[in-house]
Formats: sequence, C-alpha cells, structure tokens
Amino acid sequence: MLTNFFKKHSWVLTCFLAIVLIPQSLTLQSKLEGRLIITGLAIEKANSEYQVTAQIVSPSSGLISGKDAAGIDFVTVSAKTMREAITKIATTTTKSPGLGHMNFVIIGESVFDEDLTSVIDFIVRDSHTDTSVLMLVATNALQQIKNTKNLELGSAIQLRKSFLSKHNMCNGVITIANKFLSDKFNPSSSSVISYIEIEEEQTAQNGNHGEQTPLQDDGSNNQSSGGEKLIKQGRIKYNLPLALFRDGKFKGKLDTKEEIFGYSMLCCSSNNIINGFSDLTQEDGTKTKITLLSKKKSTKVSVTIDGGTPQAEVKIMLDKNQVLEQIPIENNLQNYKSQQNYLTKQMQKEIARQIKEQATTAFLKAKELNVDILDAATRLYKKHPKQYKSYFKTHTLDDFISSLELDISVSVENESK
Repeated sequence: MLTNFFKKHSWVLTCFLAIVLIPQSLTLQSKLEGRLIITGLAIEKANSEYQVTAQIVSPSSGLISGKDAAGIDFVTVSAKTMREAITKIATTTTKSPGLGHMNFVIIGESVFDEDLTSVIDFIVRDSHTDTSVLMLVATNALQQIKNTKNLELGSAIQLRKSFLSKHNMCNGVITIANKFLSDKFNPSSSSVISYIEIEEEQTAQNGNHGEQTPLQDDGSNNQSSGGEKLIKQGRIKYNLPLALFRDGKFKGKLDTKEEIFGYSMLCCSSNNIINGFSDLTQEDGTKTKITLLSKKKSTKVSVTIDGGTPQAEVKIMLDKNQVLEQIPIENNLQNYKSQQNYLTKQMQKEIARQIKEQATTAFLKAKELNVDILDAATRLYKKHPKQYKSYFKTHTLDDFISSLELDISVSVENESK
C-alpha cells in the first residue's frame, strides 16, 4: 500500500527535496565564490611599509561542476602591519581571506634588519593559521613567490615537499614558524632558514605526443619554430644558502656547498640520503669520487663546561652505506676491477675526514657570525642546569659562543651483510 502511494505521488517527494536542497546548494556556491584561500605569502619592505604578496586560490563554480576548480593568482598590497596587509587583500579582492591553508612564507632580504619574530607573529596568534607554516628567505621574495607558478606542481604543498626532500638530502632545512618563534626564547637564541631561488626554463611540448624538450628563451613565449607550444617551467636551485638568525635577527649566511653540507652533518638527522664525495685517496694512492647512499644518518651532541670552557662533543654516524657510483679521477681502468658496492676501510676513513672538515668549516663560519648553530647553550641548560647557571652568572652568550670548543668524531659503516 505504502509502495503504491509513493509510485503515484513521487512528484511530492521530488518537490520536497528540491525545496530543501536547492537553496542549500546555492548558498554553498555563494560561500565558495566569496572565499579567498591564501596558500603562501611573500614579505618585502619599502619606505617603512611591508610589501606583502599573497599566493591565492579562488574557489569557483568549477569546484562543484567538475571543471577547473581553482587557479593560482597573486595579490600585492602595502601596509604598516601584517594584519593590516591581510585586511587590505580582502578589500582589494572583495573576498574573505582564509589563512587555514597557508603553507609557506617567503621573507625578503629587505626585511632582514628587523626582528623576524615580530613580522610573523600574526601566524601564531591567528587561530585559523597552521603554525607549521614553512619559512623561507629570498633575495627578492616577490619574484620568487611569482615563480612558484612555473613549478611543475606549483602548489604550496609541493613546495613544502621539495624542501623536505632538500632537508633529507642534506641540502637545505625545514624551518617552521612556530619553531622559529620559540627558538628566540631558548638559551641559544639561534635559527637557520633556507633560501629559495626558482630557476626558469622553457620547454617545447609536442602536441601529438606530449614530449617536452628544453629550449633557450629567445623572448618569444608563444610557439617554437616547429609549431610546438612553449611551456614555462621552473625548478628549485640545488645549492642554496642557509640564513643564520640570532634573537630573530639576520646575522649572515652559510653559502658554500661545503658549509651547507657541513651544517647538515652537524645538526640534521635523516635517512636514505645520497651524497657525493670527490678527491678521495684510495689504497693505491689514486684519486676517485664516490656517490654514497646512507640509509641512516644521525648526530649526537653533548655539551659540558670543562675548566670554565664550553665543550661540545659531536658524534656523526653514517650507517648502512652503499656505493652507488665510483669513478676514478685518474684515467685508470684497472680501478674498475675492484669496484664493489661497499666501502673499503680506506674509503671509510677518507669520507669521515671530509665530513669532519666540512662540519668544522660550518661551525667556524657560524662562530665567526656569533651564532650558536649547535644550540649548545640550550643543550647545556637542559642536561647540566647547574653548570649553565654557574657559567652564565659571569658570562654572556657572546662569551659562550666565542669560547665554545668543538670535538667531532665521524663513523662511516657499511651495510651489514
């Protein structure tokens, strides 16, 4: 009986659902079109005002209809404070800005004369903002945030993944806003942030096969001579400097390949890292270069006061190592007869020597810049509070850093059979 009723009066149910659901869908559509999702920010300064550029995603009707859901765009405003800048972005776009999806902030060198903790303070205070926002620095932050659009996967999440990969490859660091802010109030008061630089190149895409070929940029952005479509792509430069901060203020850079690698060896733990070592002396006296896979890398640091002098003992361990490639520098093919995927005792010794040299170089450069990259003062405070209190009764952090002595030991082991 009930079934027959619904069959005869199905139009009643249809009308009821239409009355209930159609207004809700229209409201949802209106809300989406009125939202502005900020996925990243670039901050510069000029004439005592912040120049803030937002990487934005504007949800559109495509989000519902299944067409292109959103596109990346950029909005630039000037303001006295960061909060005012966010408000101006809303005014300029006539949409409500959302910070809940913000993944990164790029700070330009023009802001380096300020305490960066005050610049990014709004990130921690805003209840809708994720405090794990990735912090990066750049010579020109505005240019770099616009260049993110040329990345193969230009989303903010992909940018974050790229720097996580650089961190794991001992070629950069992951520094988040909340950690940067808290570091200022730790005894060592030091932080390290990676630079970002996106290199642009053009590729020609064949319309028939989708193949891509790198091209020189001749000023034409439309088509190649063969009728292929030119596509701008970008990639994050490999060896990028590390910016050193103390008390939230910029102090200098680690900018050579050796200093960057040395810092990673000293301060970062990671797994499955691939690194190259050149100019290694083999047992027969010939030179070679090696590409090494280290499945496990760890660093242990202990700090004490010995005879009134701060002492830092660092143990760097590269374990489960495999040789991926070995190329003799001298043209001596006889070396290939003994090629194996494990390290000889001599190679272990040579690699350990290079790591120690590069880690020492990074430490001394930071020491010269008056930055405690080992967080030695913080480690001393946590492990030996009595020593810490006794030392800092009569000494300053400057005294501590300038007199800090370093003892490094490096262990390089093959993968167990």
